[in-house]
Amino acid sequence: GTWNASGNPGAGTNEIFSGLDASSYYACISLQNPAYVTANFGQNTFSHTVPAGFVSGLPQITYATWNASDKSSLITLSGSNLIATHDSSDFWAGTRANIGKSSGKWYWEYTITTSAVNEYTVVGVGNSSQVLNDHVGNSTNGWGYYQTDGNKVYNDSLTSYGNSFATGDKVGVALNMDTGKVWFSKNGTWQNSGDPTAGTGEAFSGLTGTIYPMISMIQHSTVVTANFGSSKFSYVPPSGFMPGLYSL
Repeated sequence: GTWNASGNPGAGTNEIFSGLDASSYYACISLQNPAYVTANFGQNTFSHTVPAGFVSGLPQITYATWNASDKSSLITLSGSNLIATHDSSDFWAGTRANIGKSSGKWYWEYTITTSAVNEYTVVGVGNSSQVLNDHVGNSTNGWGYYQTDGNKVYNDSLTSYGNSFATGDKVGVALNMDTGKVWFSKNGTWQNSGDPTAGTGEAFSGLTGTIYPMISMIQHSTVVTANFGSSKFSYVPPSGFMPGLYSL
């Protein structure tokens, strides 16, 4: 029960290592025969008190995916339900993630894997009432970021916001449901001089209820890939935000 080198995890002092980024990390050991180590990741009562502010144990994390039961019939999912592909038609088609949040700070990324010229893909967030046969933000149930011109959209009203994006670009989303704000980045740059850590320059505010990641596509063969944290992010999540969207 004694921390080495007078470490104090509760106070955040005298750590063994620092500078770890927001990637995923795993418990690891190395053994040389003969040796036996029994791990307790929380399935049994701990022998010593957990430091203040730390989660008791290492819980199993389930990362979000696109919801196969909550998508337009014009969208096909693949790649463990992270890749959304529009069919050969030219109609609005949306999909919603299978995990939403009403509190906490969360970060994830969308990759525009394939898109047409003058594509009208909209990436963003919405509640469970945002329709799937129109673009995200066509009502008060969704908040979107337009690919073609970089405008943001809410209640079917377009407002100048950021840069357009195209095939190969990555759009980051920082959702703070403690304050009801959301930000979008393009290739690591927060649009409209936004700063999720400081809580300023958000794309939208006033978000309430349970909010889900959502995308909408209108042109055929468009492909958008989501990374909700099950693999390493292309860019570092803002300080204070959870690296990914998941449930425990």
